[in-house]
Amino acid sequence: MPRRKREGDGKDDQADAVERSEGVQVVDTEDIHVVEVCGEAPPPEQRRFESWSELETYVKEYMTQTNQVYRIRSSVSVAAHNASALRKAETREAEYQAKVAQALAAGRAPPLKRRTRPHAGVISDDCTEERYNRVWVCTHAGTFKPRGTGVRPRTKVRPKGCPASISACLKKEGDTYVVMLTELHLRHNHSISPSQFSAYSNNRLVLTDEQLNHINELRTNGYTAKEILDYIRDTSASRPTMYDVHNLITKLRKQGETARGGELKDTTSLERT
Repeated sequence: MPRRKREGDGKDDQADAVERSEGVQVVDTEDIHVVEVCGEAPPPEQRRFESWSELETYVKEYMTQTNQVYRIRSSVSVAAHNASALRKAETREAEYQAKVAQALAAGRAPPLKRRTRPHAGVISDDCTEERYNRVWVCTHAGTFKPRGTGVRPRTKVRPKGCPASISACLKKEGDTYVVMLTELHLRHNHSISPSQFSAYSNNRLVLTDEQLNHINELRTNGYTAKEILDYIRDTSASRPTMYDVHNLITKLRKQGETARGGELKDTTSLERT
């Protein structure tokens, strides 16, 4: 008697075929196959910048144009880089002197010293920039580490182990220093699309200082979260959720309490004086 085909075999074959295609990742679960389309962003058109502020402005525009979200992972100052470069130079010199002493003690000719420029790698004092390098990583970089007991596991987490990153560094160009993009990893392990980009919380709610001040006035005058949500949608291009509005109201309330606490503390100190 022929074996009956198990339900889901066709789905397995289809998922395997999709997995072999470029740019698609199949994540196996116990019950289903989740097919996740990976995205690769176009490279930046500009690689050289006159300053870090120019690069930071460009990165923000680049993220908006390519539907990517990056965050700063690490940043090294010029002072820290120079201190590290000098320590490495001192270590190399100490290692060379130790090799010379060993050679002379053994009756051998001392080794030749490798030619290095004095203070190689040290940024000169005429550089006006305070930062040496910076690395941006995708908002989905890293791995999620649950801290709960597992009774109610989180269904949505931001870290996905995405390898996408952008690295930049100061470079000597003639008598001046410029900022150069040195390393680009633009392939994500998740989809990048306008709908996904607009779904991030920091993109759903973008307000000016004037709008924030008016929203704070609405809050203090007793307007509900629904009324504030309608105001934001009517007066801006933001499309926040009710959850975003509640978070904004909580943040504004805490800022107001902190400001009032500072005023009360100052008044109390004056009364004691």
